[in-house]
Amino acid sequence: MIGHPDTFHAGAASIDITPSEPLPLAGYGDRRGFYTQVADRLEANAVVLRQNDALVVFISCDLLFVGRSLRQRLESLLDDLVPAERLFISATHTHFAPATVAAMPKLGRVSPEYVEKVALDISVMVRSLLQAAPPAAALHHRLGTAHAAIHRRLPVVGRRFGFPPWRPRWEARPNEHVAIDNRIHLLSIEDTAGKPIAICWSYACHPVGYPDKTHVSADFPGVVRKAIRTRLGNVPVLFWQGFAGDVRPRSLAISELPAFGPFTAEQWREWSSGLAARVLVAMEAPGQALAGRIAVTRRQIPLSELGLSSGDRNITIHEVRLADSLELFGISAEPVNAYVGKLEAARPGIAVIPVSCIDDVPCYLPTDEMVAQGGYEVTGFRKLFGVSGRFRRHVDARIEREFEPVPWPQSLEA
Repeated sequence: MIGHPDTFHAGAASIDITPSEPLPLAGYGDRRGFYTQVADRLEANAVVLRQNDALVVFISCDLLFVGRSLRQRLESLLDDLVPAERLFISATHTHFAPATVAAMPKLGRVSPEYVEKVALDISVMVRSLLQAAPPAAALHHRLGTAHAAIHRRLPVVGRRFGFPPWRPRWEARPNEHVAIDNRIHLLSIEDTAGKPIAICWSYACHPVGYPDKTHVSADFPGVVRKAIRTRLGNVPVLFWQGFAGDVRPRSLAISELPAFGPFTAEQWREWSSGLAARVLVAMEAPGQALAGRIAVTRRQIPLSELGLSSGDRNITIHEVRLADSLELFGISAEPVNAYVGKLEAARPGIAVIPVSCIDDVPCYLPTDEMVAQGGYEVTGFRKLFGVSGRFRRHVDARIEREFEPVPWPQSLEA
């Protein structure tokens, strides 16, 4: 038992998870093989938060997805110290890291040895944190903005057989006319003397901007992490990917229609450094001090309820209440950005940090409007993700049911 029941205690750490030998990278299908160079190091960062006997462990990994095998291995390695529902495990969603999801071979072949090493190294780090006596901590939630991302779906009219002979198809092109959530969420964790213990931040944007697909890279989460450490010292930094299913970096190359083009090395440095500068500005914004009890709930949605099939894979909802005024809503999918507004509308009066790419990710989550339009987020992803079937009507209504506030029973707080 540690102090007052509402007092936070926190510990944090980081480890290197960069592969030591060439492995296939995940995220671009069959278009590339083994990596040729390590551009920057991959990390796993962890935070343990306690309130007396209540706790939650956050683990953020520089991976495309976490995957079932890695999640289950960590649960097994840590089951004597922390219940599985208290492990909140997410990927930064970088497209420049080794694959760790065996169910998605077309997104990258998995090395079981790499998965095992990552699991063992993370478990050692977390076990050390769980066995330590963490200092009392103060938590502050801050907000910032960065106009670094853009909606990536644009209707392009083309000729087709049938009636009408002209019909729009939805392609991966920049679309300025669709508003997106450009906010930065930042959670700072400090000891009672004001010394930083960890920084957690969230932004909605696909990490696909690094210019060389043959390199290992943490992409922009790594650039932001370095900028934060330049200011604060070697502090653990966790990145929570937002609802970025239809959002990517704002890079343009002009062709017949505006199209996404690759960054040059200089353009990528300028773009990612600009985003890092906006995160540093958010760190200086007035923060809301958090007070209240830690609570956790975890549940699953069968893919069949959405009309999809992929063996026995499900969508997991993992919610963490950190205080009376702040919750994390984690989902093991790639929801499109429009779900941010739907989530917040269902929970007025409380700040919610949307987090995608937790655990095993079997699919994108489009809205009903997008399902009617088609496009990569509706059907194009299925082959790469090892999924069959089609989204049913009213898919957004099914997801919005999960957005309704949970009762947070007392049993979840202990």
